[in-house]
Amino acid sequence: MPHAANLFTELQANGSGWIEKGFDGTFVVVHAPERISELDELLAIVERWVTRQALLAIRFHLEGRVYIMQRGGFIGPADRDHTPG
Repeated sequence: MPHAANLFTELQANGSGWIEKGFDGTFVVVHAPERISELDELLAIVERWVTRQALLAIRFHLEGRVYIMQRGGFIGPADRDHTPG
């Protein structure tokens, strides 16, 4: 949970959100902005955060699709094993 709380704190300056704890892990939930420029800014914040962590990547959901963001900002679709049932 420390990583989730840390990311949540980073994202609080740019919008509302919350943390959910479940059986599959701990999730930081934020509403995706409507403007693409604001979404780009949000993803840039997450990219900078990932780069500072000891994590290789994070998984996120956007409009019903699952993606992976790796260090360095690469974003690609998650493999089929991680898609919601």
